[in-house]
Amino acid sequence: MAGFKLEKENVKSKLEQGILKTCAKARLATASWWDTFLRIKDDKDNIIPFLQCTKCFSILSYEVNKTGSSTHRSHAQNCLGGGAASTLRNQDIGVMFRKDNGSLTVAKTAFAEACAKFCAYDLRSFETVNGRGFEVLCQSLLDVAHKHSHPIDAKSIISDPTTISHRVHKLADERRLELVDTLLSDLKKIKLFGVTTDFWKNKYSSESYLTVTLGKRQLVELQLVERQLDVVNWSQRQLVATIISRIRNWSHEKIQLY
Repeated sequence: MAGFKLEKENVKSKLEQGILKTCAKARLATASWWDTFLRIKDDKDNIIPFLQCTKCFSILSYEVNKTGSSTHRSHAQNCLGGGAASTLRNQDIGVMFRKDNGSLTVAKTAFAEACAKFCAYDLRSFETVNGRGFEVLCQSLLDVAHKHSHPIDAKSIISDPTTISHRVHKLADERRLELVDTLLSDLKKIKLFGVTTDFWKNKYSSESYLTVTLGKRQLVELQLVERQLDVVNWSQRQLVATIISRIRNWSHEKIQLY
């Protein structure tokens, strides 16, 4: 028994290393419990006598005509709270994205269900699952899944909020440096540019902000190009001081206008 357990752990380890890969169930496998499992194949696409649960990622032995199905049926019904596995949730991603399987519609339905649960469970605005930033997030997850043939536990790649906060500041600094380099290069060629300000208030927090934007016209393309320099929180009582301070900061320390 110990040797058999060790063998299953070895299979799981090879899946994580990408040596073994998962694949969809056989076409003739019609039992409902199959919706909770993926078959496993080696590097030569030979099916080996093991299955992986799509819910808990555990490894179970299975060999056609030799292994009974009662253990697998019981596991499918009771794993992570029980209930028959949803075909949408547990279908192999390779199957979901095959054009001849109407997979895109299936994938969109499954993803819509996941987004609905995310908004409901965490009390998020529906707009949270929309927009360019959300597209970038989803694409990065799809890219990760594409690069790793074995299932990935979501908790293993979710970063702590503090880590995200630090990364935001780092990205902002990197973008500022890129902007400075671009502006310094352009200002040597462009003689006409203007700095505009925009004042606005967050309707939820009632905090007021000042946005400083640099506009320049490119003579070759005859297009007006705008670069946002900064967005700062400001108080009406310190309006003039805030504007002067921010412009001087950008002028002397960042883009050296004067």
